[in-house]
Amino acid sequence: MRRLNWRNEVSLSTHDDVQLFKHDILQPDLVVVLKDRQHIITHSRIEGTPDLVVEILSQSTATRDRKLKRATYQKAGVREYWIVAPFEQKVEQLVLQDGIYKPLPPSNHLELTIIENVTVRLENVWQGTTHPYAITADNTLNC
Repeated sequence: MRRLNWRNEVSLSTHDDVQLFKHDILQPDLVVVLKDRQHIITHSRIEGTPDLVVEILSQSTATRDRKLKRATYQKAGVREYWIVAPFEQKVEQLVLQDGIYKPLPPSNHLELTIIENVTVRLENVWQGTTHPYAITADNTLNC
């Protein structure tokens, strides 16, 4: 488990247990919780709905991530869900609208809908960076 807090506004967490409902505990690859929801982060897990969840597909997890986890995150009200296909170098950005995930058009950068003026440049994701969570002066998240 790794946690990063950016300007006391955003918490990024990797491989934390996320308890969405009493009997639904999932372990996303990356979780983002905004400042106004920091109270859901406990010492041992996240208890409640994060603002953004990222799942990185592998052969063993693809079906579960695309179907079961997607349905669970949607039901819990996770505002934004990214499904990353690293071998295809694609990210499916899903945004919750009226309780249903709607995909945004594919692009070489992702504009976060949960935080204004933050962009993830996918070329940095595919090529790697010197720091896994580098945030530049123009609020671009290099991860």
